[in-house]
Parts: sequence; C-alpha cells; structure tokens
Amino acid sequence: MAETAAVYARAAGEAADAGELAEAASRAASDAGGLDGGSLVDGEGRVKETAAGLQGNGEDIDGVVRTLVRAMNQAIDTANEVSDLIFADGQLNDALERHNRASVNEWNGWTRALQGAVAGLDGGQGDPPALTVSHGGESLTVLPTTTGGGHQYALPPELAGRIREKHLRKAAAEATTAFEEIEDAIEAYRGRLTEYGVELQSMGYDLAGPLGLWTTDGMAEYAAERLAEELGKEDPDERLLAMYTAGVSGIADALFGDANNPTDAASRRLTGAERAYLGAFYDTLGTDALLRLGALDGWSQSKLDLANGLAILTNPELGGLDPDRDRDRLPEAVLPFVYDYREGELYADGGLAGGAFQDELERFNAFGGLMSHATVASGDAFSEDLARAAVDIQRRASLQYGMATSDFVANTGSSGLLQAAALNGGVSAELLTDQEFREALLLQQWEDSAGAADLIRGGTTVPAGVDRDSAAAAPYLEAGREVLRFAGAHQDEVLGEGPSNMSALGLSDHTMLQGALADAALMNLGDVAGFGTDTAAYFSERDRHNVFGLMARTDESVNEAFKAGVNSVQYQMAYDHYAGAEGAMGPTNTFENIGRLTQLVNWGEHHAIEQASGDQRQTLITSLTNSSIGGALWAASVPSGPLQVPLGLMAAGYSAGVPLMPTYSAQAPAQHGDYELDEGFLNQQVTARMITAAAVDAANANGAHHRLPEFDETLYERAGAVTDQGLNDLGDRLGIVDDWRTAGVEPGRYVPPYNPNDRRAGG
Repeated sequence: MAETAAVYARAAGEAADAGELAEAASRAASDAGGLDGGSLVDGEGRVKETAAGLQGNGEDIDGVVRTLVRAMNQAIDTANEVSDLIFADGQLNDALERHNRASVNEWNGWTRALQGAVAGLDGGQGDPPALTVSHGGESLTVLPTTTGGGHQYALPPELAGRIREKHLRKAAAEATTAFEEIEDAIEAYRGRLTEYGVELQSMGYDLAGPLGLWTTDGMAEYAAERLAEELGKEDPDERLLAMYTAGVSGIADALFGDANNPTDAASRRLTGAERAYLGAFYDTLGTDALLRLGALDGWSQSKLDLANGLAILTNPELGGLDPDRDRDRLPEAVLPFVYDYREGELYADGGLAGGAFQDELERFNAFGGLMSHATVASGDAFSEDLARAAVDIQRRASLQYGMATSDFVANTGSSGLLQAAALNGGVSAELLTDQEFREALLLQQWEDSAGAADLIRGGTTVPAGVDRDSAAAAPYLEAGREVLRFAGAHQDEVLGEGPSNMSALGLSDHTMLQGALADAALMNLGDVAGFGTDTAAYFSERDRHNVFGLMARTDESVNEAFKAGVNSVQYQMAYDHYAGAEGAMGPTNTFENIGRLTQLVNWGEHHAIEQASGDQRQTLITSLTNSSIGGALWAASVPSGPLQVPLGLMAAGYSAGVPLMPTYSAQAPAQHGDYELDEGFLNQQVTARMITAAAVDAANANGAHHRLPEFDETLYERAGAVTDQGLNDLGDRLGIVDDWRTAGVEPGRYVPPYNPNDRRAGG
C-alpha cells in the first residue's frame, strides 16, 4: 500500500487529467516506495494524503486521488479487521488455543481419574476387577489387560477421539462465526470498493490501472454473484446492475479509452489479471443470469458492458481466449448458441412444433439481445462464428412458419449476433465475398433485418482513413460489388417478398436491410452508374439497371434517402465545376454524368412502375413522387463540401465516394419515352434545382468579385433537366433559391443562373 500510494502521489503531480492518471502511475510504478524520503503509510497503517501528491492539478484529479486514497485505506482497514478477527486478543486464534488446552486438560483429567481408581484396588488374589472411572460428570468402565504375566489398566482408545471431536466441534463453531464475520467484512469492503469504482469511472479514471484492487478474482466473483442476485429480482435496479458490471467496463475502457464509443483500435492487450477477472466473472455469473440480463427490455449499460466483455475475452488478438484452441475455457453461455446449438433443442428432431424449440429460441433471443449491445469488435474467429451461427439458426427458425399448429417465436437473436459480428469489418467483408454465406444471408426472410443490415454496412464500408485505391480497401469494395450484383438479381428476396411462408404471412421486415443496400449503392455509385473507363468489369449494364430498379422498389423512406444521396452527389459535381475545384471535370463530362444519374433513377422507377399493376401501380407512383421531393429536401439541407447524407447514408461527395473519370461518354440506359411519368419529370426538375443551387453556392463562396458563367441551357439539356416554368414552381416546394435575395446574390454583382422572378422563361 505504501508503494502504491507513492505511485499515485507521483502520478497526480504529473497527470493533466483523470484519464492520464493510471498511465502516469504505470510509469511511476518502477520507482515506488516512500515519497520525498518519507513513508506514505503511517504507524497505524493509514495512507496519508500528502500535499506533494495533490499539487495544483484541479478538482477532478484531486477528487480521483482522494477517492483512490479512500479505496486504499478501505483495503487496509479490511485487512486489519480480518486479521484482528483471527489474531487479536480473545479472537479466533485464542479460541483455538483455548479449545486445544481444554482437550488436553480433559484427557489428563481422565488419566488422573484412572490412576486414582487403580491406586484404590486392595491388591487381593484373583482376577483383577473392572474399574469404573469418573471425570467431569461422566463415567466409563475400564477393563484390565494382561501383558507379560501382569495386569494393566488403560483408557479406551476411542476416548481420545471423542475428546478431540467434542472440542473440535466447539472450535469449529467459533471458526464458523469468525468466518462469517470475515466474509461480512470482505463483503462490505467489496461493496464499498465497487461504489468507489463507479465514482472513479465517472471521473474518467482507468480502473484497470496499477492499483489492481478492482481486477482481482475475488472482486470478479463478488460482482458476478451480486449481479446474479439482482437479476433474480422481479424488478432489477438498473443502477445496481451497472455498478456490478463496472469491473468489466473498466477493463474495456482501459483497452479502448471509452468503450461506450470507441473510435480507435485497442491501445494494448489484456493483462493476465484482467483476463483472469473476466474468466472468473463469467464463470461465476453462469448462463441463466446472463440470459436474464439479455432478456430485459431496452438498452442498458450493463448489457453493453457484458457484451463487450465477451468480445474482449474471446479475442486472442487482445490476449483473450482463442475459440479454436480454448473451446473448453469459453464462457458457458457462449457454447449452446454459437457452437453447440445443433446438439440442442433448436435442431432436435421434430422439435419445431414443440414447446422445447420455442423455449430454446427465446433463450437464444436473450443471448442475441445481449450481444447486440456490443460496441467493440470481437476477434476474427469469434466474429465469423457468430455470423455463421446467426444465419444457420435463422434458416432453421424460419421453418416454423410452415407448421400451422406452431406457436411462432420471432427469431431476433440472429440479428443480435450479426450486429456484434458486423463490428469486425474485415471479417464482414470476407463473409460477404464468400458466395455460400452471401447467398444464405440475402436469400433469407428476416423478422428483424437490423443485423443483416449492419453486417452489410460493416463489410462494404471502407474504413475511415483508408484510401479507396489501396489494397486495404479492396475487400470492402469487392464485397460491395458482390452484394449489389446479387441483390439486384434477387429483388423479391431482399425486399422481403421472397417465396416463403414467413413473407406470405407478412412477417418479413427488410426495411433495415434495404437501407444498407442503398448505402452500399451510394458508396459504390461510380461503379454502379458506370462512370470511368473500367467499371464494366464490375457492373454490366444489366447489373446497374437491376440496382436502380431495386432502389425504386424499396420502402419509401429508403428510396427517399437513396435519392437524397444521388442528389447530393449531383450537387457536389456541379458545385466543384462552378467553383473551379481542383480535379473538377469539364462542363460536358460534369453534366453528362449528372444526367446519367437522373436517367438511371428514372429508368429504375419507370421499370418498377411498368411491372406494377392496378392500385399497386398508382401507390408506387405516389410513393416515388413523394420520395423525389423528400430526397431533394434532404440533399438541399446539407452544406457544400464533404457531404454526409442524413439517416446514416454514406455518400461523401464524388471525390471520396464516386471515383469519376473524365473520359466517360454518356450512354442512355434505355429509351422509355420522354419521362412523362410524374416522378420522372419531378426527378429532372430536382436535378435542375441541384445544379442551380450549386452554382449560386459556388458563386457566393468565391467572393464578391466572382461572376457566375452565363446560363447555358445546353448544360441543363445534357443533364436531362427541365428548364421551363416547372423549375421555378418546384423552387417554392423545395425551398432552394426561391429568390436571389435569399441566396445572398446582390444585383449587379452576381448573375444568377436563372431569374426566379421570371415565370415565363426557364432560365
């Protein structure tokens, strides 16, 4: 304790904030002991709060060190209390000695009583008599034995055993009392220490630092026992649940900074003590308590903590267990739902119609519900195992919908497992380029498609900071292309309208999955739309038509978001052209590429409407018209520069997300009349408005002396845009440059690309 106190006293003088304290303490740990030549533990074993340890570091650091001091003093007090219960005067050690002396005294008393009885014999001739010996209110008969022609009396051997057992029982009773008092003291210590841990975490302190009080096996077992006890209540206290998982979250924070919102890879590996803590915690907690937590409604900090703990413990890259080599050491709760599920009730013969299947599926849902809260990626092997188990179990669970007598239980657990697996983007990309897995994922009908959506996003999104032209980006780009090609060719399935009993019953929900496919299309828009010189190697004309046709058939909210992304990219192309941005294309390529996007959107929508019939056709026209307006409003709300489309759509401007090439030559995807359908006409007007808004924004950004180029109607024609009165009318609905005054254009300075007050001319 003296050494630890010295470490933290030095660290407090060095650290700038609470988050650096444990790191600074680690550096100071090699030079521990006293401070400035004096001990930090006084004669009574108390840790002193020295001024040297708390110099001018502000309230937070002062609060952290004072709490640490209280924690260390609590440990010293508890150690002393436990020691006193054993060694202090009149306590357990004295009691044991007292009972030991009493047993010796009792034996000696019987020995003296026997000697007295023998001395009282008259020494007459004849056989020696049996003696009655009494001591302490008890009597026993001692028979003589003949040895070497003489006679002897000896106490029976079993008497020593009875004396020992009697006094041992009394000693054991006192030891049991002492044990209970010791347990109470340690229990109180661990409870108080847990509270200190929560307090320290709230101040940004790393509980897994050099002090080590929070990462012992005993603390792990205590926390798991208390957590299980609280989960056994009808209405568990969320504050207490989070307090008992604080040790697990402390380890996660030590590796990832803030495990609730990690932004970087782990800064280090698990220590041996941390891995032992996690193992002891999950072993003590057991499966049932873990599932009770997973089954609780809603988000909770404790669910996030335990999901992250499992991800870390099963990650050999972080010093955790290797699922391939350490299968028998994995937490018990993992096995029946990730590795051994085919041996249980989920796959039992004839089990789909029985209650055992539904009960086990509910348990699986609870496990998946817990894992869906993970925020840190698990290791490669465990991530892949989670994903493959999720798809396999969904395939099995979907069979229940073909049994009319079955009580259906929706499988939400597979979605949770996929959400956890998706955090490992590299593994997600590998899985999506595996044809068998990709088809199994996308041909499923999902009651909850959030996990499938997350896996697609995780495997098709090039990580931040990775160049799209680099080898590191290649697996993600390949995964995106493979997913989009397959999804476009199997539209009914990915829309949740596949030929299955589940979709026939209206139980498929693929909106989230559709959204992820829209994201993938936007992130690969250059390839999908056919920009560049070599994109035919990635997408044939049929492939890109399939993708845009699929987007037209998605849920209205997804279609609206997709068109918002397309509109944003069109805006960025035009903005870069008018602003003279580095790398911007010339006017012909700029506007032909913008026009190609509008043509493809219109082609997909026209084709989708042609395939529909009756009321469905009119509903689709209305939906696509609404999504055109909504998408334009979204795009118009995004400022110029790197674009971030709302609701998580990932179009980041053509320079980052759409690798355009100036050698592109426009080719119309197909001839479908003059786009007289409502939604097609509207899409063209939206395109024109995006070009107009980009031109005005670029002019304003370039300063007072920059003049816009003269309006060139041929550019709008290349973009397939409408330049008649409808363009101005739409401005009122979209709120984009309704008036040159709202655009910040001063008369005589700028020449707007059109006159919004002139309702006769489109320019």
